[in-house]
Amino acid sequence: MPKRSQRTRAVLTFFAQDHTSTEMVYANAEITKAEQAREIIAFADYWQAATGTDPGLLVFDSQLTTYTVLNELSARGIGWLTLRQRGRTELAGLAALPASAWTHATIDRSGRYRRPTCTKT
Repeated sequence: MPKRSQRTRAVLTFFAQDHTSTEMVYANAEITKAEQAREIIAFADYWQAATGTDPGLLVFDSQLTTYTVLNELSARGIGWLTLRQRGRTELAGLAALPASAWTHATIDRSGRYRRPTCTKT
């Protein structure tokens, strides 16, 4: 066990899942902290080599990479979407909005979860 303010060894992993088949299409468990931000580019290069085209859209955690790498993805014509956990203050602000401030959206896909909803907590 580490003492206070000491780091422990950790493993950084990166994996990609196809949204249609839900199969894992890429994995790397040998990433260093220095390589972490560019791993999304490594995946895009792998995908381009395997399929002959760049990925159409990448969805990933916002802390995975940097703005420099996001700009590189955009320059290649690769669409991307980042996800992040919302803080309590932001959630409280959203909950305080009137119903008229919201717009309903339907996601064009088969299966469940086509109509995202907001639940007040």
